[in-house]
Amino acid sequence: MRKGTIKFPSLLVGDSGLAATIYKANASQLRKEGYHFQGYIAPAPNSLSKSLTYLGTADQLETIIDQCQIQLVVLALESNKE
Repeated sequence: MRKGTIKFPSLLVGDSGLAATIYKANASQLRKEGYHFQGYIAPAPNSLSKSLTYLGTADQLETIIDQCQIQLVVLALESNKE
């Protein structure tokens, strides 16, 4: 079996530079392993829209996972700084 011939729908969750960094750092390797990003969710569309489809907000996460048959969710959330 060749790498990438089986595809697993994936989703990126995040709204920051961290989300873009994680996507750029991991998308190629995940694609080789068969994971293909269907899009991202964030409070509003952002610069990730240049690379990924904006699918909605965190409130819609369950619906998006079901509709897109997502098998991997990549969380790119920054911790709150006190």
